[in-house]
Amino acid sequence: MIFNKNNNGVEEIHNIVGVAYYANNDFVSIRPHIIDETRTIIKHIGREVYDRAEEHYHSDDFNPNWETTEEEEAETDVIENKLVTLVQTAIALMASFRYNQANIMSHEDTGRKIKIDNDHEKLPWEWMYDRDDAAMLRRAFLAIDNLIDFCETEELTEWIDSEKRTACRSLFISSTAEFDRVYPIDESARFFYILAPFIREAQDRTLPGAMTLQVFTDLQQKYTTNAITDEKDKHLLFLVQHYLPLRTIEIACSRLAVSVFPEGVVQQFTAGIGTSGRHTTSVASDETRREYIRHIGKQADNALDDIKRYIQQITADKLNYPIMPKNSPNNRYFMT
Repeated sequence: MIFNKNNNGVEEIHNIVGVAYYANNDFVSIRPHIIDETRTIIKHIGREVYDRAEEHYHSDDFNPNWETTEEEEAETDVIENKLVTLVQTAIALMASFRYNQANIMSHEDTGRKIKIDNDHEKLPWEWMYDRDDAAMLRRAFLAIDNLIDFCETEELTEWIDSEKRTACRSLFISSTAEFDRVYPIDESARFFYILAPFIREAQDRTLPGAMTLQVFTDLQQKYTTNAITDEKDKHLLFLVQHYLPLRTIEIACSRLAVSVFPEGVVQQFTAGIGTSGRHTTSVASDETRREYIRHIGKQADNALDDIKRYIQQITADKLNYPIMPKNSPNNRYFMT
C-alpha cells in the first residue's frame, strides 16, 4: 500500500482531498476503499509503474514535501517523488469518492441510521449529493489523466513497455491527441485507453475489407514505422483517422456506462432541468441515447464510404483505366 507509512494515512489523504475526508477520521474507515482503488489505478497504469512508485514511497529517499523543500534534489528523485504524489492523489480521490457514497448512513446493531443535529445541521437534497459526487469524480478522473500524462511525458520505461501502451502502437489512432482532433474527449488519457479496445475493433473489423487487406497492411506498416511520405498515403491516413474515432464512439456509447465518460462527452447525450431551475446532468432517456448512437453511426458510415471511394480512385489511377469506361454506340455490346 502506498499510504500510512508512518501511521499518518489520514493526514496524507486529508492533505490531498481536503474536507472531503476529515482529518479526525480513522484510517481504518477508508482503508478498504484505498485497497480497491489501488487495483483500479493499477489497471490504468500497469503493475510495473505502481510497483516503482510503491518501492520509492517505502524507501528512505521519499520526500513527501518535495514541492516546498529548498534543498536541491537530483532530477531522478524529483521524478520519483512526483510519481508517488500523483499515484497517491489518484487513489485518494477515488477512495474518498467511494467512502462518501457509502457513508451516508451509519450501520448499527439496531439497523441503519442517520445522525444529525437538528438545530445546526440539515440533510442535503438529492441533487446536492449528485452534484458533489460529480465534482469529486471529475477531480479523480483528472488526477488519473495527470498521472498517465506524467508517465508519457517522462517516458517511464515501465509505462512505455507496458502491455496497454504497447498495444496501441499498431492502432492508426495511437494517442489521446490524435483522437481528440476528430472527436473531443477533453484530452483525457484515461478515457483514451478505455477506448483503445474499441478502436482496435473498429480498425480490424472494417478497414481491411474497405481498403483491401494489402493496402491496410502496407499503410499500417508505414504508420508504425513513421514512414508515410507519399501524398496518397497521407490522405488515406487522414481519412482513416477521421473515421476511427467516430466508429469508436458509436461502439462506446452502446456498451459503456455514462459514468466513465469525460464531462464533455457526457454533455452530448445528457439533459435535464432540476428543481427551481437548477441545471442538472441527469442521464438522457434510452431513446435519446439510441438517437445519438444512430447519429454518430451515420457519420462513421459516411467516413467509411469516403475511404472506399478514395481506394477506388487510387486503384483506378494505378491501373490506368477509368472506373466507368466510355462505351461505343457502334458496338452491340457494353462494358461495365
